[in-house]
Amino acid sequence: MTKQKIPFSFKLKREQRQIISILIIITFIAGFLHIKNFFVALTIGLVACTTEEYLMRGIVLVTLLRLFANFDNRFARILPPVIISSILFGMEHFLNLASQNLSFTIVQVCIAITMGFVFASIFLRTGNLLYPMICHFEIDFLLTLLHGAPHDINVSFQSSIPVMLFYLFIGLIILIPVLENDKN
Repeated sequence: MTKQKIPFSFKLKREQRQIISILIIITFIAGFLHIKNFFVALTIGLVACTTEEYLMRGIVLVTLLRLFANFDNRFARILPPVIISSILFGMEHFLNLASQNLSFTIVQVCIAITMGFVFASIFLRTGNLLYPMICHFEIDFLLTLLHGAPHDINVSFQSSIPVMLFYLFIGLIILIPVLENDKN
């Protein structure tokens, strides 16, 4: 599994480079406006986006797509790998129990499952691991920048449902063209 080719490239069109450059500038301006959390946010963002995306989308999702490649139905070829990899991505966040309470961790796991769906959709739509990495970095960086490192927060599962529905909706919007134009 680890010897497979990971679809990752820095070869971008001029327009894509411009958008990413603007995003980087905005990110660093926001970072300097909240300088006390900047380095923690940068560290968490970089570590999470590189390791988690490489593992969950680059290895797990690509492997699952290969395992489901022989199904006749394009939905059966794409949706189970996306869903399984998203669930595994969320479940890996149970590792955070070492530093935060159970209720916050359960909410985080559920939200991470739906975020994993978005990241998998972005990966399939673009064919490049760079894009979900950037998206993952931005989310982790901005949340940590604004709220500090994750800690015990009293958050209810019910209050996270709109966030999860939003991520599922966005993921579906991104994934629908992949499902409609599946050629493999």
